[in-house]
Amino acid sequence: MTAAFVTSLYIDDNTSKFDSRTFGFFVNMEDAVETVRRNIGNLEECLYDYVVIGEGIHAEVKSEKWFKWDEEKGWTDCDKPSELVGIVNFALS
Repeated sequence: MTAAFVTSLYIDDNTSKFDSRTFGFFVNMEDAVETVRRNIGNLEECLYDYVVIGEGIHAEVKSEKWFKWDEEKGWTDCDKPSELVGIVNFALS
């Protein structure tokens, strides 16, 4: 069993710099995904563009699952933003 950390991120379109907030962790990926899909805790907070669920806390995370905020649909599946390729462990930043 590997902990799954839920982290929201904001990416500045002008500078590609990002800011993040880890909302918490779950003992399994399924509960973390359900929390994001239902937007429990208002993970968007009128600021964050993305949510990543990172499974594991070491340099090589077991997996990442990405979501992008859509005003009409809520959190939708997406690929990792190109600005963040090569960065891991968002929960620990």
